[in-house]
Amino acid sequence: MSRKYPQSVEAEQAVIAGMMVFTDIIPNVKEILDSSDFYLKSHEKIVEAIYDIDASGAIPDIITVSEYLKSHNTLIAAGGEEYLMTLADSVSTSGQTQYYIEIIKEHAIRRSIIISCEEISEIAFQRGSLEDLLTSYRSSMKILDPHEKTPSHIEQINQIANEIEEQSKNPNPVSGVLTGYAGIDKNMVGLEKQTTIYIKAQSQTGKSALALNIAENIGMTYDGYIPFYTLESTHRALNKRRFARATNIPLTRIRLGNLHDEYEWERFNEAIKELSKSKLHIIDLSRYRYIENIIIHLETIKRSRKYSGISLIVIDFLQLLDTYKKYSNKHERFSILSDELNTLSKDMDCPVLVLSQVNKDYDAKESGDIENNATHVWELRAEKDTEVVKLVAVKGKDTGHWSTSLRFQRYAQRFCDLECNDDVPF
Repeated sequence: MSRKYPQSVEAEQAVIAGMMVFTDIIPNVKEILDSSDFYLKSHEKIVEAIYDIDASGAIPDIITVSEYLKSHNTLIAAGGEEYLMTLADSVSTSGQTQYYIEIIKEHAIRRSIIISCEEISEIAFQRGSLEDLLTSYRSSMKILDPHEKTPSHIEQINQIANEIEEQSKNPNPVSGVLTGYAGIDKNMVGLEKQTTIYIKAQSQTGKSALALNIAENIGMTYDGYIPFYTLESTHRALNKRRFARATNIPLTRIRLGNLHDEYEWERFNEAIKELSKSKLHIIDLSRYRYIENIIIHLETIKRSRKYSGISLIVIDFLQLLDTYKKYSNKHERFSILSDELNTLSKDMDCPVLVLSQVNKDYDAKESGDIENNATHVWELRAEKDTEVVKLVAVKGKDTGHWSTSLRFQRYAQRFCDLECNDDVPF
């Protein structure tokens, strides 16, 4: 049995009539409703007329709207002069109009979801390529976000101006989330939104530990969600590393549950409380080795409004990441992935931290594929027979080249500044 799409003709009539009587409500209506949000095509035509007349500086009443529709040969499509006159009977108070606006918007979103699902379902039944299906799904998800609007040129300028003014009032201004490491934060002034940061290093250098430490520090400080996609390890292994770092007890003993005394058990219980507060979430499901599945997962999280945004995304590591898109060699694959990761940082409005494995067979072209699109590229270099590890920024848009040294306490998978206190985990 066929069902009608969600709609409310009465609410649409009330809002249209309200705009032609209480013209001061038009800016509020335009802010929330597009003309396409109106179900009846006749109403869509009338709203387009009202918006255009208002934008020209004239007053959109029944007469001016009727003349506009005549001049554009759309009066009949809008229902005719008689219908415009009957709309006067639908006028409600300006206070009630806000309620009707919300009804119209809700119905419009529901219709969009239904139509998009129908289209995606049709593509799925046609047994088209998985790539086409996922592309359609992702496009639909972006279209359906009622909160996502591109700010106007003036709004963009004012937004940046306001940010600069606010920064000038701050005695210790930053431009992004702080990592908790003095040398990095001094040079980066925070990890900025909509940037991609690659950490490349040889195996066993500690890049995963550094990324985990940075994510933990941010998760303890900021309210945003932090998904850590591990394509190599498991959530069990990484969470045990978190406990080792938080307690400063060797990882080998943490894995065995070999805590020596009451003091170590106190540190362990305190770590449970602290780690429970963190917004860091380790994700080790095999389906997330495909970038498209990561994107869909994050878009769902973003739209759920469960979290206060996303502070940071971590992917460990690039060489294990794949795509459903077709490619003929690994260079094409890395080119596709780097483009997708750049887009991801912009769509999620947060920094994306990506780990990259370097080995003897590391291809210069592969490095170019990664570094060309990256905002920042850091290289982690271990110094022989010492805890000291050097972090070198080999590429940095807006920050240039810089370097800093850290201590890597491998026994507890813990990075800290050179002068850090061994008894303080965070």
